[in-house]
Amino acid sequence: MRADLGGGSARARHVLLSSWCLMVQGRVDAAERRIEQIDPRALDDRDALLYWSLQAGLARRRTDLSAMRACWREIRSHTFGLRITLYDLLPLGEMMVVGARLRDSARVEHMVNDAMRILADLGDPVAWSALFHWHGVQAAFQAESPAALIPHANALAHGGAQSPYAATLATAGRTWLDVLRRETDFASVESSARALAKCGHVWDSARLAGQAALQHPDRESALSMMQLAREISKDHSWSAMSEQSTSLLTRRELEVGRLVLDGQGYRAIGEQLFISPKTVEHHVARMRSRLGASSRSELLEKLHDIVAEADE
Repeated sequence: MRADLGGGSARARHVLLSSWCLMVQGRVDAAERRIEQIDPRALDDRDALLYWSLQAGLARRRTDLSAMRACWREIRSHTFGLRITLYDLLPLGEMMVVGARLRDSARVEHMVNDAMRILADLGDPVAWSALFHWHGVQAAFQAESPAALIPHANALAHGGAQSPYAATLATAGRTWLDVLRRETDFASVESSARALAKCGHVWDSARLAGQAALQHPDRESALSMMQLAREISKDHSWSAMSEQSTSLLTRRELEVGRLVLDGQGYRAIGEQLFISPKTVEHHVARMRSRLGASSRSELLEKLHDIVAEADE
């Protein structure tokens, strides 16, 4: 987005995808702020489908059934005659879950079947299929349909041999099923929830722990699981951290931060900002200290989020 890659025609999709990432992280407010700049009437059909699926996902995370139904009507208008491609798996995944939540899974059944055929013809490539199958697992839970769960759970288990991400989702899916059966314990829930949060699914992670708390018969264990849900949400509340951290950085440090994220070295940054490389190094050291980053990779992660928020 900073480089305007693809020009104006690609910007809307990049904004939508970055907002989607925020939503998955549980940063619903930040996601909504980011897509305020998007006019859905100006989008082509595929981007409009992504937009309305994103809006439906945000409404689902707010448990706003009225908004979900309104988005669902828009989604239906943009899926008539649509031929599914790999690029539609992301919105289709959320559509599966929302459709199940609204007891209208039949609306997307033929598209899900088409997507499954496409993935099967390609050998079920895990980079494309893992998140889609995770949505399938979530949709099966919403629909309370064990039969619908099986193909997606099996695909994740198979993909786990190639991908740690797929393995994390497969394990989390099994833990979630145990939670619904009231057959799990705190250690299993904690392990799966923390693994989910680590790979970016913060909202799902907190929801898993919260649902386990509601289902567990033992009060002490239930309280521990509820505390886990709060802890995960707090530890990964990047939005709040970003707003606070942005105020901690000076304007100059934000300029340095942007260039650091672009992969430029101290000398190149100094030449652009007319300061010495040693001064750049001091700025970076101060930013690490103020943001509590214990490593360069952690600093880059925090800077990425802070700069994105500052640029909104």
